[in-house]
Formats: sequence, C-alpha cells, structure tokens
Amino acid sequence: MKLINQTVWGVASLLSLSFATSAQADFVIPTLQQIQDKQAAIRFCNDYADVAIEQFAKSKTLSCGFSGPRWNNDRQGQFNWCLTVLEPFAITERGFREDALKTCQENKSSGNNPQNQISIPQACKDPTKAYTSVKQINHHFRYETNLTSPVQNGLISYDYNRDRKADYVFLETKDDSARVAMCFSQGQRYRRQVTDITFYSGSGGLGSSKYEITQQGDTLVVTIDEFEHNAGSSYRQVSYRFDPSTSKFKIIKNESDVYPVIYDGQPYPMGAPVTPKLF
Repeated sequence: MKLINQTVWGVASLLSLSFATSAQADFVIPTLQQIQDKQAAIRFCNDYADVAIEQFAKSKTLSCGFSGPRWNNDRQGQFNWCLTVLEPFAITERGFREDALKTCQENKSSGNNPQNQISIPQACKDPTKAYTSVKQINHHFRYETNLTSPVQNGLISYDYNRDRKADYVFLETKDDSARVAMCFSQGQRYRRQVTDITFYSGSGGLGSSKYEITQQGDTLVVTIDEFEHNAGSSYRQVSYRFDPSTSKFKIIKNESDVYPVIYDGQPYPMGAPVTPKLF
C-alpha cells in the first residue's frame, strides 16, 4: 500500500510540475523596448484617430461627398484599425484623405465651378478676363487654409446710387491674387470699378491678412485682420456710406488697434492695416 501511495504521489507531482512548466512557458514578460514600442503605437494611433475624425468633419463642411470606411466619425474604429497595420500604411492613409480634401477644396473655390460663380451683368466682369468673379476662395490666414467668402454671401447687391437698380460688390481672383470690385448701374448700362482692396490669398504663416466686407443697412463695412509671426496682430474696421452726388464712398467711422508681441518689456513696433479708399 505504501508503495502504491508513493507511486500515486509521484505521478501527481510530475503532473503538477508539468502544468506549472506549461503555464510558465505561456507567460512571457515583455521587455522594456516592447513596452515602449506599444506605448508609442498607442500614442501614434490616438493621434491618427483624432486627425481622421477632423478630416471627416472637414469633408462634411466642404460637402465633398466622400463615403466608405475611410471616411467616418468612428474614432474607436479608426484607432483599432491603426493598431493592426504598420505605421507607414497609416501615414499613407492619412495622406490620402488630406490630398482628397485639398482637391475637393480647390474644386469648390475654382472659377470653373458653376456653384462658385456669381450672377452679375457681363459688363461688370473683368474685360481682360484675367480675373474671375467667384463667391469664395481658398484663403490662407495665420497658419490655416480655409474656404471663405471675403464678400458677404459671395455677392453684395444694394442700390447705392438710389436709381432703383441693383449695384454690386464682389470678389475677383487670378491665381493667388484676390481683389474686390464694384459695379454701378447707369441707366441701361453699368460702370465697373476696381477697389483698392487687394490681397494675396496664397500667403499665410509668417504674414497674412483677412478681409470681411459686409453691408449693414446703408453702410458698407470693411474689416481687416492682419497677423505677423512673432510680431503680433492688428485690425481695422471702416464704415462707408455712398454719396450719389459724388458717386463715391465717404468714411463715416474708422477704428483700429494693434496687439504686438512684447520683447524685453517693450512692444514690437507694428502698425494697423491701411485704410482702404475703395477707389
């Protein structure tokens, strides 16, 4: 009996040792490098998912019409997918969406896009055909590129000369240049006038300007924001009222201010935007 008990105990001990050895073999302690790599992958994929959601939101704002698994607001899904692929594949995917958004935005701002064209008399358009009349442009301000309409609603229609016919304020572009033009009715004809509001829409980053031209009652309001890298920002807002007797705009209010960066206790010397004379 003793021999049998010893034999049974011996077998049990061997089985116990076998199970323990198997469990120890399945439990692998990760190295410090593996832990760091995993943490880096999680950080990268969190950033990837955040950007993917931002890109999807921008596609909706631009009405690009993109669809499919590449375009959605499922952040967890984007994050999980990122963890299953090598980093270069995720970078390529993010770049694809960025390129698609850039193309969509360029098409939206193109003068060849019927939805970006404005309805004005032919006599009001640039006779040289160098500039194209559009509702909105790709405009670089500070460090961002946005699709924007510097002129309210893309076209201001108002009877400035009080002859019961519409006069127009609109935007024209040529490559990266932009300017504001006007057109006034004269009987059955129109008088086209280019203002002195001009800007380089392709600039940005180190120095850039943003214009907003709005009609508020019988007053035309021009707001200019300027930004200079490591220098500060400034603005000017000018209100004009058209005088039919002189066929010109008269300034009725002019405000400006500057917000310079402070160096060694002294403000960086910068000026406010120049007051437009219109023409």
